[in-house]
Amino acid sequence: MQGYYENHRDDMNHAVAWYASNDRFPPHFHHSIELVYVLQGELHATQNGETISVTEGKLLINSSYTIHSYATPASSYAIFAIIPLAEVPSSRQLLSKQSFAVSVLRDDQEGTLLSLMKMLAAAQGAQPLVKKGLSYTLIGLLIDRAGLIEARVNSRTAFIRGVLDYLQQHHTEPVTAQGVASHFGYSRSRFSHLFNQHLGYSLTEYVGLLRCQHAALLLAEADMAVSDVAMAVGFESLRTFYRTFKKQYKMTPNRYANL
Repeated sequence: MQGYYENHRDDMNHAVAWYASNDRFPPHFHHSIELVYVLQGELHATQNGETISVTEGKLLINSSYTIHSYATPASSYAIFAIIPLAEVPSSRQLLSKQSFAVSVLRDDQEGTLLSLMKMLAAAQGAQPLVKKGLSYTLIGLLIDRAGLIEARVNSRTAFIRGVLDYLQQHHTEPVTAQGVASHFGYSRSRFSHLFNQHLGYSLTEYVGLLRCQHAALLLAEADMAVSDVAMAVGFESLRTFYRTFKKQYKMTPNRYANL
């Protein structure tokens, strides 16, 4: 999975949940609430530029439109859940204007949060009403335990959101630091510094990640030659595509296409 403005998350009507090992996920954001319950090990999460350590038995809360990313320093095993605000319509307006006051919660002795996350993961093939009920229960419990505060977006966070949205829309085109910097009214050096400081990637690295994510989707779903996929997602060199893709997915595009 790769990072960007995940606009497809904002088109979701129902919650999704899944298990993941040793997760790494570049910066992204969306309107939905994203939860991560760490079952084993330790996950490092970054929210709007601040890094948080999430260890076993704790739940990470990403409020609506929080820019977040994940890294695993050694090993981790966790349950991830995305709850679109359309799933909890009576709380939608509240959660759109406010953020959770606490980002990480320790579970209670009964393991209530863990039970709900496991139930949501197991309910993916169930009736939508089941997922809605679990979503309401989770969100209500989090509001009670974590509390809510007025959502505040500083100018730098708003800037990074705009850049991520822009790159998602234009990553298949020629992208340069100078061009993106000029688009947002910054000098190249200032833009590169802010981008790297806030996201931990150079622009070239980040665009490469977006293109590989797009390529992985085409390789899995479209009947296209690898060379055509590379050109379609914006790579000008097949060699660069292979190197970047293998670095991210630990396999060649050809092998990925045949999985």
